Amino acid sequence: MKKIVVIGNGKMAVDCLKIMSATPDHIVSLAVTEPRELSPGSGLPAQCRKLGISCLETARLNTPDVVGQVSAIGPDIILNINSFRIIKPALLEIPKDGLVNFHNGPLPRYGGVNVCSWAIINGETLHGVTWHYLDEGIDTGAIIAQRDVEIARDETALSLIMKCINAGTALFRDVFPRLVDGQITARPQDRSKATYYSLRDIPNGGRVDYEWPYDRFDRFIRGLSFHPMPNTFVHPKSACHAKDFFIQRIEKLEGAPVGGECGTVVAVEPDRIAVQIRDSIVGLTEVLDDDRNDVTVAEFAERYRITVGTLLGR
Repeated sequence: MKKIVVIGNGKMAVDCLKIMSATPDHIVSLAVTEPRELSPGSGLPAQCRKLGISCLETARLNTPDVVGQVSAIGPDIILNINSFRIIKPALLEIPKDGLVNFHNGPLPRYGGVNVCSWAIINGETLHGVTWHYLDEGIDTGAIIAQRDVEIARDETALSLIMKCINAGTALFRDVFPRLVDGQITARPQDRSKATYYSLRDIPNGGRVDYEWPYDRFDRFIRGLSFHPMPNTFVHPKSACHAKDFFIQRIEKLEGAPVGGECGTVVAVEPDRIAVQIRDSIVGLTEVLDDDRNDVTVAEFAERYRITVGTLLGR
């Protein structure tokens, strides 16, 4: 009988816990999750109550108290599912059969954070998810299983994240029985193919460039779109008359560029601001003001003194 500790948040952790509850030869002894104010909508505590599993809510995962509680259980396996914390050696060394992590990227490529955004911005058509063992590096441990995820032409950061969660949960259904039975054969990562994105990595400093062609402009906006969830990465930024604003949604308009400078407003309409970019006219249809508050297009045009001929980006 394998003893298991789960660290995780949100729907994915809940769904994986349900899969575990239907699998024999193990017992989940403890779940550790973020407090509700840090992980709103997480149903893990409620699912634990339903299954009779102890649940610890803490934002300080690596403290001696938490490490002591986990160590006292003596888990064979720790599962890290959609967790927001770096796991330090004191926890990493506890499980006898290893600490298994879910990553929403196709390791060794797209290690680190915000990788669904980066995949869209970089123009990928195929992404993926990985279950792997944790080691003392970040997203460097041996790979247990992977699954491809296609990136649609209209994909947003949020929709790709949800695809990855669904693919990762489905893959877990195949992986978990083999983990419990000790039937996993993991393969080392080819680190020569690794790419990594840290919290310090911000695409183009977060700013759009009206010199971009439409395809790149569109990928930038979609790759930073988390609506209706909060954007915890970076909002696509521009400026007008030295005052910042943020672009939420765009559309491609009919007609070729009129020959003026990129960033020039060519039409101001009730539901969009039409702007020239390198190879087309783009309509700004949803924006936030400099305080990241929603404003209508009409309010935006009035407050930022936007008229035909106004140059955006400055």
